[in-house]
Amino acid sequence: MTIHALVVIAAAALAGCARSDEAPGAGSGVATATATATATATATATDAATATAAGAATLSAADLDSLLNRAITMAEAIGLAASTHADDCGALAGALETLVVGNQALFADLERSGRDPDVERRTQAWMAANTPRLDAAMAKARPALERCRGDVRIKAVFDRIARMR
Repeated sequence: MTIHALVVIAAAALAGCARSDEAPGAGSGVATATATATATATATATDAATATAAGAATLSAADLDSLLNRAITMAEAIGLAASTHADDCGALAGALETLVVGNQALFADLERSGRDPDVERRTQAWMAANTPRLDAAMAKARPALERCRGDVRIKAVFDRIARMR
């Protein structure tokens, strides 16, 4: 799974909490996350194949580590924003939008990382050791996002993340 797919999975899983078309407690967003991840992984694999044909450079281990840490740090910031604004869906949506806008470079770097033909294998190895950080961030965010599940502003932010490609 590519780096971008991991971020999209996290966003989609959390966005599933914010979906207004489900009854409260009806779903975890897993189906949304799976569908999004599959589409993203397929598109990124195509990008990687194209980049390989064009002679794309491989990310250094240090660059990959930095990129993955930045992605996890953003997930942790989402968790912090959600816990800080747990009782105010509008403030939470505003904080999340600020994070998305402030991390445009991260999303662009994630997109470019898909051009590394070996990024998927190396990302999986990195995530084996770092999944607890992502899981903790998602666990921190989930209660507020569940509470704000019907808020159109929350849904709009996560829809925006899911469309970033």
